[in-house]
Amino acid sequence: MKIFFVALFFLAVPLFGSEELDLARANLKEWVKVEKSISLEKQSWRNKKEVMLDLIGALEKESEALRSRIDETGRAQSESYNRREELLKKEASLAVSIEAIELFLGKMEGQMWALSAWLPQPLLQKLEPFFARLPKDSEETSLGVAERMQTVVGILSSVHKFDERIILSSEIRETGDGSRGEFKSLYLGLASAYYLAPNGASAGVGRPSANGWIWEPAPDLADRIEEAMAIHEGIQKEAEFLPLPVRIGGVN
Repeated sequence: MKIFFVALFFLAVPLFGSEELDLARANLKEWVKVEKSISLEKQSWRNKKEVMLDLIGALEKESEALRSRIDETGRAQSESYNRREELLKKEASLAVSIEAIELFLGKMEGQMWALSAWLPQPLLQKLEPFFARLPKDSEETSLGVAERMQTVVGILSSVHKFDERIILSSEIRETGDGSRGEFKSLYLGLASAYYLAPNGASAGVGRPSANGWIWEPAPDLADRIEEAMAIHEGIQKEAEFLPLPVRIGGVN
């Protein structure tokens, strides 16, 4: 179309004068410049359009990734909040449990100190490390709940084992007749006990009380107590019935 127009223009040139020809040529040059400019602008726009479309695509992908990260962050924050609430509830429940345990331990520790007066000497010697850790005032102690619980359980366990057994021990103490020295003592758990001095010079019966064990002389029981100790030690292999007094709570 453009070629055809230019051809017609040159065919028509002889019909015009030189001035008209110069003007036509100038117009033609200007038109060609405009056409080139339009063509270059179109090409530039197409290039810019492609770049802009690529940039828009990249921005859309980045925006989508950002929205995804925001959603993930929101979910993580929600999970973190829920986890925090769950931990706070557990902490509150644990605090209530610890408080209840501390109240229980306070009572038990007081009872352990009261119980110590009723315990025999060999058992008290074994429990010395436990009583060294046992708080005398539960409000003043700096010990943790776990250590306090272990101490109470250790005392109760040892007391229970001692109470289930017949134990023969050697100990130095003063008896009811005022004598003092090394005696053999045969304990029937925590209920009752019998002592015997070397060579059977002195013998007696012991029983627990709130003020410590009470030992009462019983020289007439010396032979039977010695025989009972011999049976326990395996010196006398044949076991036999031995009538020995047991006094609990003031009752023989």
